[in-house]
Amino acid sequence: MVSNEVEIVRNAENCLVYRGPLPVQGLTWRQIVTWWQALHMPDAEEPEAADALYRRQYR
Repeated sequence: MVSNEVEIVRNAENCLVYRGPLPVQGLTWRQIVTWWQALHMPDAEEPEAADALYRRQYR
């Protein structure tokens, strides 16, 4: 039986884990930025959060 559970067994500090419900059409970049901003940069403006997330992903 498939439970759709993902277990990160190493390098968890390098993984982004989105725990919200997935929309039928999938996640947009803006939705991911909003999620990132709420968790990691709540006082930042959206462009700053988007840039920080992009740079994290690039690294």
